[in-house]
Amino acid sequence: MSLLGERWKALTGGWAGIAALGTFGLQAAGFLSLRFHLAALGVPADLGLLDARYLFEGANCLIFVLTALASWLLLLLMVYAVGWLVSRLIPKRFRVRITRRISTWWNERVSPLLVPSCIAWLGVVLAVLLIQLALRQCLQFQNLLIASGPPRPRWLATILLSESDVPLSLFLGGAVLLIGVTVALWATSEREGNKPLGGRLLGLLLILEIGLVPINYGVLTANHSMERVSGIESLSTEAESWLVWEDDHRLVVLVIPTQPGRAATRKLVLASKGSLGPIHITGRERLLQRLLRENP
Repeated sequence: MSLLGERWKALTGGWAGIAALGTFGLQAAGFLSLRFHLAALGVPADLGLLDARYLFEGANCLIFVLTALASWLLLLLMVYAVGWLVSRLIPKRFRVRITRRISTWWNERVSPLLVPSCIAWLGVVLAVLLIQLALRQCLQFQNLLIASGPPRPRWLATILLSESDVPLSLFLGGAVLLIGVTVALWATSEREGNKPLGGRLLGLLLILEIGLVPINYGVLTANHSMERVSGIESLSTEAESWLVWEDDHRLVVLVIPTQPGRAATRKLVLASKGSLGPIHITGRERLLQRLLRENP
C-alpha cells in the first residue's frame, strides 16, 4: 500500500492537485453515467464536453457507491461476528490444531506461488471474469422506452426493474469490493520495483473496471421515477406523456397511447423548448415496470 501512497502523492502534488483530480474524476464519472443512462432509455442527446450536470451526476454516483460499500461492510461484520461466535463453541485445543494445520498448508502450498508474476495473472483472471460476467452486461440494455419485450440478461433486468435500490446497492457494492481486490493484487505484483507483463495488463483492466462502475450506475438507474406531464396541446389527447430529458434547448417526451393494444406505437417526441407550450407535471412513476407489464 505504500507504493499506492507514493504514486498518489506524485500524481496529485498536494491539496490543489487532489481537488483538481477529484473534480475531473467526478466530471468523467458523471459524463459516462449520464451518457449511458440516456442510451439505455433510447434518448438521442448531444451531450457537450462541459456541463454542470456531470459534476452532480458524478457526485450522486460516488455517494451511491459509498453507501453500497457501507451496506457490504455491515454484512461482512455480521458474518465475521457469527463466525467468531461459532469458533468460541469449539474447544481451544481443537481451534489451535485447526489453525496450525491451515497455517502449515498455506506456508507450504500457497506462499511459494505468491510471486509478483503469479499474483498479477491471478488479478488478470479476476478482472476479466468480473468485466465479462458482470460489469459489461449492462451494455446490452438499449432503447428501453420503445423496445418490445423484457430486457436481457434477465438477472440484471431484475436489478434494473426492482422497486427498491437494495439489489443495485448490493450489485455495485460487491463489484467495487472485487475491484478493490484487483487493486490490492496489482499493488502487490508491483512491489519492490517489479513490473511483470501481467501487472501492466492488470493496470489496464483496472482502469476499464473503474470506468464501468459509473456506466453501470447510469444504466441501472434508468428505472428511476419520471415525471408525468400534461397540457401539451400539440400531442394527442388519447395518450399519456412523460418528460424523459430536458436540456437548454430541447425536450424529449415519451408518448404512450391510452387505447389498449397499442403499446407498440409509443414514441419519443423531440421538440425545442417553448414549441410544446406550457407543461404541467402531474405525477411521478417508475415507468419501466409499467411498460414491461404492457409488453411482457
